[in-house]
Amino acid sequence: PEARRITYCGGGISASSTAFILSRLGFDDVAVYTASLQEWTTDPNNPLEVETP
Repeated sequence: PEARRITYCGGGISASSTAFILSRLGFDDVAVYTASLQEWTTDPNNPLEVETP
């Protein structure tokens, strides 16, 4: 089976557009993490990787 794709961004708006595009491209199992990074980063126990140039 196809892997689930979960989109996210800073606040959820861009993630919604990305999820819509993925579904239009034929991906079936697409979800939006609506609270996105704004919520995720409030819990210091959540993992977060940041790349720096």
